[in-house]
Amino acid sequence: PFRLGVGGIVGNGRQWMSWIALEDAVAAIEHAISNKSLDGPVNFVAPRAVTNREFTKALGRALRRPTIFPMPAFAARLAFGEMADALLLASTRVRPAKLEQSEFDFRQGDLGAAVSALVSSGYTRGSLIGKRPASADPPCPKSGPSARSIQSEVFSNSVSRPAPDRTGNP
Repeated sequence: PFRLGVGGIVGNGRQWMSWIALEDAVAAIEHAISNKSLDGPVNFVAPRAVTNREFTKALGRALRRPTIFPMPAFAARLAFGEMADALLLASTRVRPAKLEQSEFDFRQGDLGAAVSALVSSGYTRGSLIGKRPASADPPCPKSGPSARSIQSEVFSNSVSRPAPDRTGNP
């Protein structure tokens, strides 16, 4: 809808949304893998959550489209049923406490800049699942293994691991 110029806030627009730029997500995963002091669950989100209204405005600006067509909560529920409450109308404000404590350096902490960069790089729906322009590959953060080598290692380890024996025999 946004690309067609018919996007807008969902519900009252005050629900909080946590987000992270793709470049920061990859760098944060590499940081978590290489940083021995990080333990337990790590929230991969930007330091500043935004409201649905802020996100809508940033996306509209990046696409150079108006955002004047809101989707009222009742319309979201009609269209999406119970999923509307869980995915579109719920408010979640997550902090990256462990990343911040481990002094992770967020490169894209500003939503407007992150959305503009994503839109201008040529990403489209579905392209986040591996189909993207070669020019959109972010440079490898700092030194150390690249995201692709980490991906390959994780994938090969998970594939080569034998399934657990559920009978209790070693």
